[in-house]
Amino acid sequence: MISLKIDGKEVEVERGTTVFQAARANSIDIPHFCYHDGLSIPANCRMCLVEIDMGRGARLMPACHTHAGDGMEVTTR
Repeated sequence: MISLKIDGKEVEVERGTTVFQAARANSIDIPHFCYHDGLSIPANCRMCLVEIDMGRGARLMPACHTHAGDGMEVTTR
């Protein structure tokens, strides 16, 4: 299990879960346009951009394409 924070809420998810899936599983809404469970992840629309901090400074990343990591701090707003 991986532990991360999304908008200050501590969540645990399985390894291999994307940030978008982790947020959705914990009732945290991230707007999206091109994401669908049954399709590949193109991350073209960039609507799901979130700020991710792994201790080396925050970066904007597409939530649908970024795998959740231990210690990640994600800001969706």
